[in-house]
Formats: sequence, structure tokens, C-alpha cells
Amino acid sequence: MNKRKQIALNKLFNFFMLCGLFLAWVTVEMFFGKDYIWSIVAALCALLFIIIPAIFTPYCYAFDSEGVSLCYVFLPVERYLWKDIYAIEVDDISTWTSRSNIFDLLYASVFSIR
Repeated sequence: MNKRKQIALNKLFNFFMLCGLFLAWVTVEMFFGKDYIWSIVAALCALLFIIIPAIFTPYCYAFDSEGVSLCYVFLPVERYLWKDIYAIEVDDISTWTSRSNIFDLLYASVFSIR
């Protein structure tokens, strides 16, 4: 069997990591600007934007001929075999809301594995 892996990065994970790094940079700039209260608030936001996705969202998906793996930073890898998957349903987020916004770019489609 061919076990060649294809890897897909999680764009939601990457988005929150970039936002967290940006907030960390803002924190340093505010701290050197002697704005201590807002630098503490920005530091807490930066930590939330980095720590929560690092714990709860996968950073990538690895596909091969036997199944798909969800790779996390701190949690163990979740493995779903193709023989155990009965259906993959695609639900478009635009049907959930009547208006379009920036979150449509992040949550373009939601997949349910059954």
C-alpha cells in the first residue's frame, strides 16, 4: 500500500497564532512606551490567542491511503481510518448567517466525519 502523506495546514490555527504574535509585539511596544496597564491587557490577549488554539485546535491534517490524522501541539494525534468513515458532510457557514463577514474567510466550510 502507498502510505505517502499529504499535509494540509489548519488556517484557523495559523490565523490565531499570527494574531497572538502581533499582540505580543504590541505588548512590547506599549511596555516600552510606558503604557503599563494596556500592555498587561494586550499581553493577556496575546497569551489567550496563542495558548487556547495551541491546546484545542489541530495545527495540521495528514492524509494518507489508510485515513486522516489530526495533529495537535499538546494533545495526542487523532486518527480516523477510511474504512470506519461512512460519510463526510460539508456544511457551508454562509447558510448559518444572512450576512457575509471576515469570518466567512476563516470558516468557509465545516466538515463532519461520520
